Formats: sequence, C-alpha cells, structure tokens
Amino acid sequence: MSVENKEFLTIKEAAKVFNKTESNISYLTQYRRINKYYLNENDEYIDSRKFKKKK
Repeated sequence: MSVENKEFLTIKEAAKVFNKTESNISYLTQYRRINKYYLNENDEYIDSRKFKKKK
C-alpha cells in the first residue's frame, strides 16, 4: 500500500479535528474501519481522508 497522496494525522490530532475521542479513533483502527500507518517508530497515523467532516 502506497503512502503517496494520503493526508496523515496522529490519533490525537484526528480526535481533535473530527471531534471524537482518541478511544473512538483507536477503536476504528483496531477493527480495521480505517487503516493505521507507522511513519516512524513511535507514532501511529491514520489517513484523514477516510473521515468525513460533518457540516
């Protein structure tokens, strides 16, 4: 899977941007509703384009 053309956020950043808890985001990655990426050794990232902002 290529990391090109993806907009990465940490789980903490995604929780703030999408008005969810970090637990909600982690749940979605655990049950593979969204993919998790490791761009370095310590941080987990998600592709923010998998979420839709509510208007």
